[in-house]
Amino acid sequence: MSKLHCELSGQHNVAGAPRFRVIFNSIPVRLKVGSNMKRLRMISIFISLCLSVFANAQTVKVSEDPESLRQILAHQPNYIATEKSLFSEGTEGRKRRMAKMGNRLAEVTEDAIVIKERDKPTIKIFPKRKEYAEVPFQDNLEFTHAPEDIAAPSGLIFKSLGREKVGNYICIKIEVSYQSEYLKDMKYLFWVAPELKGLIVKSEWSYGERHKTLMILEDISLNVDEALFRVPAGYKKIIEPEL
Repeated sequence: MSKLHCELSGQHNVAGAPRFRVIFNSIPVRLKVGSNMKRLRMISIFISLCLSVFANAQTVKVSEDPESLRQILAHQPNYIATEKSLFSEGTEGRKRRMAKMGNRLAEVTEDAIVIKERDKPTIKIFPKRKEYAEVPFQDNLEFTHAPEDIAAPSGLIFKSLGREKVGNYICIKIEVSYQSEYLKDMKYLFWVAPELKGLIVKSEWSYGERHKTLMILEDISLNVDEALFRVPAGYKKIIEPEL
């Protein structure tokens, strides 16, 4: 005798996006060689279908009208990933592990976690030393070209350029340009993955043909631990010397 059950339950988070949970209940299956191979294949197919439903639960439907494209850029999901940047001069930027939760960004290295939030002090956590420091806020590139800020102003043109594959994801390629003649040479390209709740997995900023910056995310997860953005209890506060 065997019993296999797959349950898909939906809940909604604060933003209204659905969260899903797949539950498998099983009782060990006794099989006779040969006679029950068909049953084994059916069980395998059933499990595959359940896993497929779970994977699709992470996918968002993206309409490709200008306002919908604006909204998908303005409401990016939380993530943790390895970020790689390239420049038009042919130089390659450093790889770094980055996490996003709401309006906060965290850079995770072997020796420190650097937490940044607009208009607030930067927090540096040193796990090996069990220390942390606060540094007065300074504007930086992390926020200069943030998609949420790019999508906010009026006078922008949002256009879908079709679909392209980036890594393992089929993405919608979005072009953002300015209506102003003065800014006509400045453009942004974003590749958003519906499979990752519309996350931007690749972006390009250009000013004319000579200046371009490319950013790609790899090793992506949408499961971000909020504890990453907190100073652990018992850590000693230190004062870092000003540069």
